[in-house]
Amino acid sequence: MIAILLYLDPGAGSLILQIILGGILASGLFIKNFWQQFVSFFKRNKKS
Repeated sequence: MIAILLYLDPGAGSLILQIILGGILASGLFIKNFWQQFVSFFKRNKKS
């Protein structure tokens, strides 16, 4: 009974891998965007 509950087919493994990779990429983009906003907040505008 327990062996049936622990079975993962290849489709489930692929889905788990996509979730992990998507989370890594999304967090990377979030950090990049946050860092750009943080730096631009403290940067002075040279034109004015």
